[in-house]
Amino acid sequence: MRLYYIFSIKDGIYKITKNNPDKLYEVIKNIYLLDKKDKKIGYKVFERTCNFFDKKNINLHIKNLNMDNYSYTCFRNNHVINDFYNNETTRLTINYSHLLLKTNILYPKFLSEIRNLKNLFICDFQNEDYFYLKDITSKKEIYS
Repeated sequence: MRLYYIFSIKDGIYKITKNNPDKLYEVIKNIYLLDKKDKKIGYKVFERTCNFFDKKNINLHIKNLNMDNYSYTCFRNNHVINDFYNNETTRLTINYSHLLLKTNILYPKFLSEIRNLKNLFICDFQNEDYFYLKDITSKKEIYS
């Protein structure tokens, strides 16, 4: 099971890190691992690094794309695909600070549906994996 945290990176930070996102991953990972007592510092760093998501528009966009999909369900900010034919079980949770994608496959359908969002940086903290979504052009690339 993969747990992807998806962040919208500010333009200035993106320009600096687009070819070498290692430092960006370290910054976001440090925010992720921060102790609760340091949350004010973490929030300030996050605010300078990332944009907030428009939950209403993203929810509407994903619902509209999946209207005719029988394997799709939605409840509030949670979008779920249980596609037994393609062996995909994926949940996308929309938050203001990040999108949370829990899936049993490496390249779930929701990734292609959010590609139009700007400067998306994806982190899997458990597997020490990170990438900009725009750098992945197909399922084949993610398996390489």
